[in-house]
Amino acid sequence: MRGVDLVRAYDRVLEQQILGRGSCRACQDEALRSEVEGLLATSDPRELHGLGLEPLRLMEEVLEAGRGPGLRGLARTFEVLEQAALNLYLGPWREEYRVIKMYSGTFTHCVAPVLSAPQTEEVFGLLGYRPGPAQTRLLRLQPAGSPAAPRDLLRLACAFFLARCECRLLLGALGKHGGARWELGVVRERRQGQRLQVAVDNAERLLSVPEDAEGELDLYRDDSAAPPGGQGCSNGPVAAPRSRRFGPVVPMPLEADRGRPHDLCGCLRAPPLHLQRCLDCGVLHDITCIHLTDCNLQRHQVEPASSSEIGPVSREERPGDAVPEDTAASQPISYHCEAASANPHLLCLTCRAVHGAACVEGGLCRSAHQTRRLGTCSCGKSCCGTPRVLCLYCGDEFCRDCWYKNPLTCVCGRSFHLSTDLSTSV
Repeated sequence: MRGVDLVRAYDRVLEQQILGRGSCRACQDEALRSEVEGLLATSDPRELHGLGLEPLRLMEEVLEAGRGPGLRGLARTFEVLEQAALNLYLGPWREEYRVIKMYSGTFTHCVAPVLSAPQTEEVFGLLGYRPGPAQTRLLRLQPAGSPAAPRDLLRLACAFFLARCECRLLLGALGKHGGARWELGVVRERRQGQRLQVAVDNAERLLSVPEDAEGELDLYRDDSAAPPGGQGCSNGPVAAPRSRRFGPVVPMPLEADRGRPHDLCGCLRAPPLHLQRCLDCGVLHDITCIHLTDCNLQRHQVEPASSSEIGPVSREERPGDAVPEDTAASQPISYHCEAASANPHLLCLTCRAVHGAACVEGGLCRSAHQTRRLGTCSCGKSCCGTPRVLCLYCGDEFCRDCWYKNPLTCVCGRSFHLSTDLSTSV
């Protein structure tokens, strides 16, 4: 399937999505996604990504700079860009799409942490946007508010969709080999045209450290035979062995400490429902924790844990204690799953996370935590339309009428975040 065929297939799915469900959101068709990921896995990625975007180069630059949460953050950024392209393709006459606010919730959460200013200008420039005066923090359509040609917008929306599929594909292929080094390694291999399995194998060969290279204590040689760098039994420093976690070298716990966590996740400030231990990260989480979801997606080794493993902690750190109100309010509420971002259903005030309607962990929170069902404004009107206006600090939700009265900030003083496209968020 060539690039032009992919654009046609994307256009057909988009049409079915609009006619069938009335949805103008970024493509969520699992059949197309599966087909595209299969093509990406078995083909030279450079041939499929030739739609006016260089996603692999962009991915490599972002990963080299260490910006954002790696491929997972890039996937979300590409989804936002896909939505921006579709907005202009489907509604070029809509005034709200002529200006993108770089202080909006979606932009500050999904774009700014990942893309640098030059990269932001580059990718949004493909859609026809140009930066306004620096103090305004706006991107405006140029010239005179004209977007790119419709066929180019459709092609770019498809290109961002392919880039999103590439990120998902690489995350799944890396499996337990998580971390920036592995992600960067496999992206570099893909830029050279390697098929998926070859790229992963090459990255593994380059990045895996042989067991005998880790350094070991040798009780049977004199100091003169010790390897360079003081690796023998001398008074010099001894290099710490690598941990299970890829990336920076950190000390491996002693045998007496094996099975105990390096740290406690912040989710344990609230009374835990069911403790889980991630052996790869060495951290204890509650089963409802959003970070534990990331561990499961990265195929980390997770097992049940006993509450006794939390160990003695100070009064300030005790998981069962309530979080001070001012401290909790300073911690932004997060979306526990992708479905929660698209259709927020339940807010857990204890975990400070939003769950979707079918989220299993949301049901657990409802049974033991302080929760609030979303969908109703404080004035009593329904908030079930789009965009959903939800304050990610105090958790209040607003209907469109109430939001219009003060569209920039919540009554708590924080900026709003809308759970839909970035152009209509503030």
